[in-house]
Amino acid sequence: MTERSLFQDTENDFTPIVQSEFDELLELQNSILGVSVSNNNSKELLVKLCLMAEQLTPESVASIMLYEKHEGRLFVHTAPSIPQEAIDALNGLQVGCGSCGNAVYHDEAMYVSNTLEDNRWCETRTFAETFKISACWSIPFYNEADEIFGTFALSSFEVRGATNFQRKLLDTCASIASVLLQKEKYLEQKALWEKETLRAEKLESIGVLAGGIAHDFNNLLGIVIGNLEMTNRVLNPGSKATTYITAASKASKRAAELTQQLLTFSKGGDPVKKLSDIAEVVRESAEFVLHGTGVALTFDCLSEGEKVLVADIDNGQIGQVIQNIIINARQAMNDEGAISVTFSHVDTVPGIGAASINVEQYCKVKIHDTGPGISADIIDKIFDPYFTTKSDGNGLGMASSFSIVKKHDGYLFAESEEGNGTCFTLYLPASDSMPVETPGNVVNIHQSKVKGRIMIMDDQEMLHEVAEAMLEELGYQTVHALDGIEAIEKYRERADGSEPIDVVIMDLTIPGGMGGEEAVQGVLSIDNDAKVIVCSGYSNDSVMARFSDYGFKGALSKPYNIDELDSMLNQMMTS
Repeated sequence: MTERSLFQDTENDFTPIVQSEFDELLELQNSILGVSVSNNNSKELLVKLCLMAEQLTPESVASIMLYEKHEGRLFVHTAPSIPQEAIDALNGLQVGCGSCGNAVYHDEAMYVSNTLEDNRWCETRTFAETFKISACWSIPFYNEADEIFGTFALSSFEVRGATNFQRKLLDTCASIASVLLQKEKYLEQKALWEKETLRAEKLESIGVLAGGIAHDFNNLLGIVIGNLEMTNRVLNPGSKATTYITAASKASKRAAELTQQLLTFSKGGDPVKKLSDIAEVVRESAEFVLHGTGVALTFDCLSEGEKVLVADIDNGQIGQVIQNIIINARQAMNDEGAISVTFSHVDTVPGIGAASINVEQYCKVKIHDTGPGISADIIDKIFDPYFTTKSDGNGLGMASSFSIVKKHDGYLFAESEEGNGTCFTLYLPASDSMPVETPGNVVNIHQSKVKGRIMIMDDQEMLHEVAEAMLEELGYQTVHALDGIEAIEKYRERADGSEPIDVVIMDLTIPGGMGGEEAVQGVLSIDNDAKVIVCSGYSNDSVMARFSDYGFKGALSKPYNIDELDSMLNQMMTS
């Protein structure tokens, strides 16, 4: 037998298509595409398409395979008449093998009339022998970008060539499959966007409430923590009451951390960003959470020569995201098992595309654990505020994580299957710049205190009282102001006198009055070198994040303790 060329089809029948065959093709097209207008179940229609093609080509089975370009392989999407054993063997078909693999490789239809003799089936001959496939015709179909999307194939149990009608049938089926699969992809993306939009709306609505609650709660915590600390200072060392005071202080600080999580996803909370190495932030956060546990932590580092994953992020907030994910994994595995973290660069986010902002590349972080997994009815709720499966949980960890990532113009997804662990995937916009290491200001908080006059501007009388007590303990005199107008007036009165104000601590928000953002300009108009500190329970406010842009010399988040107050004032008095 002489060697046949790769594309020679010696047994094809080129009999012209008759009118009855045209009618059959037209009926096929109308019965599928016509129904698809009102039927969004693409999988059901694709099964129907395959069965109708089989009916028009007796002794054959139809199949639709999708092309995974990044893997260079094809995978079965629809094949209603092919046994699962054959599907398993066919999945992962390499490009260039068999009729479908060659259809993708050469970007044209392949008509193999004898699989046991044709060169195109050299690598897949065992498959042909096992499942009695004697002939196979395959044609590629394309997506809207005119890229190969997959193949439609008819496999016959007898050696035979393709007639003109069967060629036209294959071409028609491929075109219909392309339309249905693109519609399926569109509907999946639409459902994902709707899900993301609904989740974002939930967060936004609850965020408005959470922000207000957190602000008021921080004011109250400031009073509680301040009074506890002042009480502790007047008690005798070793007193039994000291134990109770210390426990109450710890509980108050834990409440402050909880409030911070509320603020993180509340409306108006801005991350304080800087260029950072994502891998370093992830590593530090994960190792901190897993220290002292039996969980094995592995990192799949970037390959040599691959650029570092750099993004403009708030290290603390992204660190909180990683910690929340790792804590959930650790608890699910009872402090055992393993967690693997992989890093990579990607051009798009699956199911999202290039997003709505100008992002050329994303930093991708994938965190997978070996825990019991999460059931399907729970995984869709995992980012919902206050949803938790833990008896002692608050349901804020993953909700705040989702909000943090959203405010970084990123995406956070969770996938899980019961018995196979859980995988979180984080996407953050990558930066071409590199992080610059800059030394911070080192402040010696143990240096001798410098006495002076401090103005406290706050509308809460109890906050005035506790702040005054702490300032007196530190050796400062205090001046009170209830709003910005009073603060400006008192600063002006003392500016040229013998008792000028050394430092002003202004509350950012004064309900019904002038707040710190406006009042600082009035003080600076009197004294351009005035040392004004902004103070707020909205610790994530943009003014707190970029205080110097607004004329402030420092920022103090509520609730603060006496040590934090002492450190901040020492900076101001010695600068």
